Amino acid sequence: MKQIIIFAVCFLLSIAAVFSQHLATSVEHEVIADSDKGYYIANSVVYGGIYILKENRMERTKRIIIPEQKGHEAKTLYPKDIDEFGFANGVKYVSAQINIYGNKKNVFLEEIINIKNSVFLYVYCNENSEDIFFILEENENRLKQIDSNSPEEVWSIFKKLNDCEDIQGLESFPQKLTRKQINVFYSAYKDCNSNLFPQFQFGPVINLGMGKPVLREVPSYSYGFNLAVSVGGYAQLPLDECIALRTEILYSYLNNNRGVIDMMQKASSGNSKYMRHSIQIPLLVKYTFNYKAWKNIPYIEMGPCFDYCFYGGKFKNGKLQKPEKNTVLDDFTIINFQYGISLGAGVEHKIAYNKSIYLGFRYNWVTGVRQEYVEKLKFLGLNVAINM
Repeated sequence: MKQIIIFAVCFLLSIAAVFSQHLATSVEHEVIADSDKGYYIANSVVYGGIYILKENRMERTKRIIIPEQKGHEAKTLYPKDIDEFGFANGVKYVSAQINIYGNKKNVFLEEIINIKNSVFLYVYCNENSEDIFFILEENENRLKQIDSNSPEEVWSIFKKLNDCEDIQGLESFPQKLTRKQINVFYSAYKDCNSNLFPQFQFGPVINLGMGKPVLREVPSYSYGFNLAVSVGGYAQLPLDECIALRTEILYSYLNNNRGVIDMMQKASSGNSKYMRHSIQIPLLVKYTFNYKAWKNIPYIEMGPCFDYCFYGGKFKNGKLQKPEKNTVLDDFTIINFQYGISLGAGVEHKIAYNKSIYLGFRYNWVTGVRQEYVEKLKFLGLNVAINM
């Protein structure tokens, strides 16, 4: 009996050991802080699936640090030790010897773009100066430094990628080479995407929708939504390939005869019809999704909005009783200047590379205060504009 019990215990322990070993190998996920999985190549041998410290771009040009991990010992590798390294997200560095102010230096150069004809673009981030750019010409097997103040050679390489007529009409090339511009120009010419070269725009604009005034937000002075219209012009100044500043100057008209009042107030004040003639100025930051060569490009916009009433903003028959104080709201209590926020979203339809029609939704909310009186205006409707 004792032998049977010992055998049973040993059997169960062996089963548990096998199961735990299988479980450990099936669920083990090694994670090392501040590291990403990547690879490196040394003497034509690829070492993949290892963790490399992420660090910053400056540190990556000097060396890489491999923490101790399963299947690989801790190491620090320098440009002379390996040919290249990279991360799983596609970022890649190659070992090279370059001249910095007349001195030869071994560094890792970051690959920006790998394009056809075996031409590569790299950037080296120097502590004491701006980025330095190179072209690796495989036929000549040498690195060629590019003058950042004369980037025509880089733009000419990109122009050979595609024969893009729309982009040919937009050749206002920057005079200073930057990492971001290299990527933008490459994407533009690779996809024939002229949307990445936005121009200054202006033209007519109209807002058509429903407006709602509110006084003190009590039922006696609450109105429903009624027709509101704004017409005027806009100007749009691009800040980069996606972000722009957009300003509109609009004449706005709101006519609302649906004020909520009781019979006693109506007998005292007459019709509570509300009218407002004003100038509206939204100041918007606009983001257009220009990443592809689309004909219909979505956008979003947001910013402050200002409204100045120059005529109206008054009640028909001049006054409306304020019941809790048995006083009268007259023309002088209407607030001339109001401020708030404007939100929008829509689609830009490209007629040509420099002609567009905008169709979107717009929401405006403005308010103002004069003594104890509070007035608010809400607008929701369509925003239509044309680029002249």
